[in-house]
Amino acid sequence: MVNAHTKQARYYNARRKFVQFQEGDLVWVRAHPVSKADTFFSSKLAPKWEGPVKIKKLGPVNYLVEWGSGEKMDNVNVVNLKQYFGGEISKLASGRGGGGGTL
Repeated sequence: MVNAHTKQARYYNARRKFVQFQEGDLVWVRAHPVSKADTFFSSKLAPKWEGPVKIKKLGPVNYLVEWGSGEKMDNVNVVNLKQYFGGEISKLASGRGGGGGTL
């Protein structure tokens, strides 16, 4: 039993990244769009990430995401976050899917 546990732990940890963010960091949040045939919306072509947004740490793997100017907040797991490497943005876009990038 111990041998099986160590073997499974080795397979799990082989591709595991240790990710930790600081409070106030800008991150991307994974979007979970749903297709809607009646409005001709295809989730396949929708953006996969929303943001960038500021975060606050709640625990070792949970963060509080501030959307826009702080009127909406969500609890998000670290699996659904990705570091934002762009320049400092003066004003975050209000609401979800604000973007912040240029084409």
